[in-house]
Amino acid sequence: VDNDSARLEVSFLPKGLRWLPFAKGDYWVIQVAPDYSVSLVGSPDRKYLWLLAREPRLDATVQDHYLASARLQGFDLSELIQTP
Repeated sequence: VDNDSARLEVSFLPKGLRWLPFAKGDYWVIQVAPDYSVSLVGSPDRKYLWLLAREPRLDATVQDHYLASARLQGFDLSELIQTP
């Protein structure tokens, strides 16, 4: 979006239906590890947040660091779902 590689507009609908106003979501890359092993992605309205990692397990210290960053940016983590 706007030539900014950290701001994405994503649609999972087929190309012919992407004109629908509810068919797109804004996702912003908030933070990325230098080696791209971890990234924090959220929506600008702070309703959605993902902590993504290349490995199935994320060190608790690393997770706490990224979630603290999200909290500082106004994300409510009370309904955060931990993927098993």
